[in-house]
Amino acid sequence: MTMSGNPSSLALGWRIDDDGHPTYWMQPEARVGGHTRDDLVSLPAKQVARHLGIIAQSGSGKSFFLGRLVEELLLNTRCRVVILDPNADFRNSDSIQKSMWEGTGYDSTTFLGKMPTEADVERICASWQSIPRKIFRADVGKTTGRYEPMRVWWPFLATDLLAEDLDPAERVEMRHCHTFVQTLAVILKERLVSAAGKEEPSSPLLDWSQEALFQLLAARQPGSTPVELRRRLASAIGVADSGLDFDRAAKSAQCVSPEVAQYYFARARECEIAGILRQTPPPDWRDLRQLVFDLPSLPNTQLRLLVAYQVLARLWETQRDAWQEAMANPAQEDRRVPSFIVVDEAHNLIPAEPRSRAAVALRETFRTIAAEGRKLGLFLIVVSQRPDKLDPMVLSECENKIVMRIDSADVLEKIKTVLGVPSAVATQLSDCLKFRIGRGLLFGAWAPGGPVRFLSAARRTVEGGRNLNASWWAQPPG
Repeated sequence: MTMSGNPSSLALGWRIDDDGHPTYWMQPEARVGGHTRDDLVSLPAKQVARHLGIIAQSGSGKSFFLGRLVEELLLNTRCRVVILDPNADFRNSDSIQKSMWEGTGYDSTTFLGKMPTEADVERICASWQSIPRKIFRADVGKTTGRYEPMRVWWPFLATDLLAEDLDPAERVEMRHCHTFVQTLAVILKERLVSAAGKEEPSSPLLDWSQEALFQLLAARQPGSTPVELRRRLASAIGVADSGLDFDRAAKSAQCVSPEVAQYYFARARECEIAGILRQTPPPDWRDLRQLVFDLPSLPNTQLRLLVAYQVLARLWETQRDAWQEAMANPAQEDRRVPSFIVVDEAHNLIPAEPRSRAAVALRETFRTIAAEGRKLGLFLIVVSQRPDKLDPMVLSECENKIVMRIDSADVLEKIKTVLGVPSAVATQLSDCLKFRIGRGLLFGAWAPGGPVRFLSAARRTVEGGRNLNASWWAQPPG
């Protein structure tokens, strides 16, 4: 089967004049849907398949623009968008905000307005609702009509996320303990899959692994042979010894002390008590096109790091498996799609100076995706108001760039340095100091003709986050 159809374009914003006004909406006869393609800043969709860095100060309109970018990717391409959402901005992104089509127009005195790019809101609603998606939250106990419980599958985690307080020798034991559990997940896969959907108070995998490992540790004697350990393991889990996987598990068990095993399973039970541990292997993500992970619903930073790491690990596995399948077929039958990973407030998950072993492990995973993700179709969209606190190695891989309003000349100079801005662009970046809300400068590989100034086109979906209500709190009490 051969490919057909023409690549689409993404309408990111309106072209603006030297004063920052959208040129189309300054015309007296301007109306929704009456514009031409020349009135918009649009990019061929294929040019977006690169890492993107968005730098913007608080209050610049970056959340509004980020919503628009995500919508354009999902409505006009076949890609997948995965959002690590630190501010609940995408918690309600399954819904279209129809009020954006009410009272449309632009006010040149406030520099604001409602300026949708489509006249038919019902058609947009239908297209948006047809996109397969899941919004994950940790504060829901079961699947609702809108949200999915946020859970982690223990075998996907890395031990560096769990071994903060251990010395190097104990961390090695932790890795062997984790290998033991991961191997049992493979051996017991059919039994675990059959348990899917059952409401159980604890994780079957952890229960079976903990019991089996401590049985082996209790029976272990000096001179115990691998064959004896394999036989005991098969007996403990009630599965016939099938060779290689049992050998790997038995050898891992030989390298673990009871004290480290106790610590390891205690860390696992912490996640279980927090309610974020999956009981059974997770379903495939391949049919989903939008996944939102509502990080504020998690109670602490440590759990947010665990969830973020697992999301990246699963995406890498999904894209790698798709790559292997594609390589076995003719190029014209390649049906792979890119996955864009949106990381807002990226300096929190990809810091220049991590403060814990878990943070280092997560940063290294982001670095791997930044350096090697292109071949698998994995692309980062990193958003930050503090580029000096964001890992420079990840930022240096961002070929596409957007800078929105910047309040400080000092911050602007840092942006020029960390983004490696050429002199021809540096001059235009000074305009960002005067930008009003929603304006930005787009440059890099996706703008071969030079930087392009724009006003973000309308975000169609409901924005979840919000600021304080000054009309309430900034009043005398009573």
